[in-house]
Amino acid sequence: MSILSGWNKVLAGIALAVAICIQVLIVYWAFFPYQPLIIEKIEIVGTPKAGEMFTYKMLYRKNMDVPGTICKQFVDGFVVALPLSITNMPIGRRESVHSVYLPKIPPGDYYFKWAATYQVNPIKEVTVQAQTPKFRID
Repeated sequence: MSILSGWNKVLAGIALAVAICIQVLIVYWAFFPYQPLIIEKIEIVGTPKAGEMFTYKMLYRKNMDVPGTICKQFVDGFVVALPLSITNMPIGRRESVHSVYLPKIPPGDYYFKWAATYQVNPIKEVTVQAQTPKFRID
């Protein structure tokens, strides 16, 4: 005599199939190599000066329509972080020019670091980073 009978076997089979599908989905979400944004080039426009606007140009390819949390930093042995922002750049290959306020920081050789964090699915975040070559701030 079977422990499960008739409808109970059907329900148990459906529950098992759903559990397997959920496990496959979670493994897919966790290990798929998402690339929401690819930075092809980031460069400085003009001559950066402390206490003025800092302008940079990016060439990128956006692959997913998800918003990103943007972190911008000036790095020279120590890190000067600018406030976080949230943006959703359009999908496709584009070039954009951005300006941010460069705080009054000590003179030195810096590089500008740009990073965006994307929530690509319910369980995974992907961070994309780019940085300029070193430049002098007097």
